[in-house]
Amino acid sequence: MTGGHHGYPTGPTACSEISVVGDDDDAVGGRRVWCADSRNDLVVGRAGTPVAEDLDHHANCDDAAECGLKGVEATDVSPSDQVVAVHQQALRMAEGDAFLLYHRLMLLCVDLDGVVYRGSEPVPGVGPLLTERVANGDRVIYVTNNSFLRRVEYRSRIEACGAPLAENGIVTAASAVAQQLLDQGFRHILVYGAEGLAAELRDAGLDACRTAEFDGPESLSHWGVDAVTVGLDREADWHDLAIATDAVRAGAPLIVPNRDANYPDPGRLVPGTGAAVAALEAATGVRAMAIGKPEPTLLLQAASIDGSDVRDAIMIGDSPATDIAAANAAGCRSILLMTGVGAGVGAMAIADLPAAQRPTWTARTAAEMGEILMAVTADGATSGN
Repeated sequence: MTGGHHGYPTGPTACSEISVVGDDDDAVGGRRVWCADSRNDLVVGRAGTPVAEDLDHHANCDDAAECGLKGVEATDVSPSDQVVAVHQQALRMAEGDAFLLYHRLMLLCVDLDGVVYRGSEPVPGVGPLLTERVANGDRVIYVTNNSFLRRVEYRSRIEACGAPLAENGIVTAASAVAQQLLDQGFRHILVYGAEGLAAELRDAGLDACRTAEFDGPESLSHWGVDAVTVGLDREADWHDLAIATDAVRAGAPLIVPNRDANYPDPGRLVPGTGAAVAALEAATGVRAMAIGKPEPTLLLQAASIDGSDVRDAIMIGDSPATDIAAANAAGCRSILLMTGVGAGVGAMAIADLPAAQRPTWTARTAAEMGEILMAVTADGATSGN
């Protein structure tokens, strides 16, 4: 048997890869680490976990069933698969200590506007909580309907809130629209929205021009519009709406990131992308195809990036109509955080929401959200409200 990461054993009956979270290099010492059958399954955890077994006398055990992992079916633990993680502050293997199986690592799909920040202000406590969850082995992928920033522009905003951001850790409705346009073979895209949306489309290889670059139907016809998309633009005026209307009336498909009627700024809700989409639909009589939440597309993309089952993820959002509805459409659990759009939904009103918009849990603050996640971690809870 040879030494693995941090000196832990590897071999045909042990784990080939061990991911140690934190700086507890002596967390498991030289003991054998048993493996779970997927990276979302059982991991080593901190003292106090109900499932425990002293494996000190099983150093040479080659079979999980023989080792008697208490409370764990033998079929759930395979010595040939990869270990998940070693939990931060995991047990220190002094003589007689128990070897603990702790919790399932989770994918957290997290909305941005109204959850991590409101405008330029961080939502108190959310960034540090997400950082702690990542330190303990969970993964965070942000899923946002936002359509006025490029993905590369989010890093400073997220990190300023004390929140973690991994490589490929964000999926936006704008990037999903870009992929949809590419999949349909469109090239010339008219953007009724901010420059960030146009730049995201260009990054994907599309020829995107904003409505302000055209003076009427003639110039549009000369360029040859393949499709129209819409994003939040605080500087848009009647001219922009008229140009977009010309293009859609001429037959260009209308494919948009979202129908979010409102956008949470500090102290108030302001009109969102959905307001502009509604104006264009009213002017043309054409119904837009919306890609973002409440459709499950962004969550499915996040799970695909993570390599996990979306049904094991938890969506954290502030809007019942978009975030929670997307979670229900994708078949995953959800937390409604009442710090953005959700601030207008009282806990007593949850039962009055349409079934498709009811969350698994509700939280008024980051502290309450942390308690929910700890409970899920500890006992595998699958239902809330």
